[in-house]
Amino acid sequence: MPPVIGVDALQLAVDAAAATQELANLASFVPVAIAAGILLEIFRTIQKIQSNKAECERLASRCLTILGRARDQMDGRWEDAPPSLLKALKTFEATLESVHVFLACEASKDWRTRLGRKRTIEKALNNFAVRLDDAERSFQIATLINIHYAVGDKKKDTTSQLHDPASTLSIQTFFPPKATCSRDVFSLSTQGPVTGSGTAVRKDSDMSDSSTLVGSATSEGFAAFSPISEECSVTRPGSAAVFSNAAGVTDYSKSLGNQRIHTTAPSPKGIVESPMYKVKAPAHKFQPVVDGDGSCRYHQSDMVLRGRSRIQEGWWAGAAQADIDGQRVLVKRYEGPRDTARERWRHDVEVFRRVCDADLAHMLGYSQDACSTPFIVLASNPTQLPQGLA
Repeated sequence: MPPVIGVDALQLAVDAAAATQELANLASFVPVAIAAGILLEIFRTIQKIQSNKAECERLASRCLTILGRARDQMDGRWEDAPPSLLKALKTFEATLESVHVFLACEASKDWRTRLGRKRTIEKALNNFAVRLDDAERSFQIATLINIHYAVGDKKKDTTSQLHDPASTLSIQTFFPPKATCSRDVFSLSTQGPVTGSGTAVRKDSDMSDSSTLVGSATSEGFAAFSPISEECSVTRPGSAAVFSNAAGVTDYSKSLGNQRIHTTAPSPKGIVESPMYKVKAPAHKFQPVVDGDGSCRYHQSDMVLRGRSRIQEGWWAGAAQADIDGQRVLVKRYEGPRDTARERWRHDVEVFRRVCDADLAHMLGYSQDACSTPFIVLASNPTQLPQGLA
């Protein structure tokens, strides 16, 4: 192929300048920084090539497009990137390294040698285009694999919760506080006869009534009940005692189906409230780390991002809405070179610490020292900045 001349050369130069500017922006984004550096060297090498320059330029521009898409999709959440996505990025970096080595090797040869290898060079460029197709598809495959894993883990968690008795109900046995007992008559335990339907019946020789426990039979059975006195008085009338709302306990008889406990007594006395099911829900309360000066220190895992700000310039550029323990907040992240980002972050934290005006933006806390990307957490309203912030 003859060298590129005239208008085509000018257009390629303009495209190369625009690509260099875009790569400079990509280099500040940590996950694709290495790939952006390799691609920048590829564009510099292409400037030394005359033959097949247009094909090389198209190949490099396609690499730049893939990198830009990866940055757009991972921006703001790359700390939690799954391993399969990071592996796809490493594969793409290896492909870029191969392209760079090949182009640098060909650029070091004279034009006569390249002319003799014209067919070989074209075949190699086509091969690299195929490898780029594979690298681009690997990102799609990584996404599908992560979706399958997420759905599978969700099903496992749901199944384990359904089959784990410790995470559902805690069975406790107690008697109503208003009952008075004078003499122990009998105690009901799992040693009594159990019928096929899960009904345990115990008759005592000292009394004419019987107590029946209706419930689903399990391998461990029910725990033994405390002795019940012959003379018991309760404020609730009736021949059967079921779950009582008057005692301050919710009626679970409808939700538990067959697991309903009640006591029957033909005799007018001996009516006793039955044992009850009591639900215990594990209580988890979010507790952030508190600094020595009383400021809250957060980790990336403490917040859930909800959306990014559309502002592209000024101090609010790149800010995002997030939820922390159910509270809607604003998160300002400091991306870029590590030292520069942390210096800006420390400056802004000191400015917000001195703010006491209710009409200005209020800082709720800031990131822990272990966070790779520093950030500060602000109240969602108001958004007017104090003096001293760029």
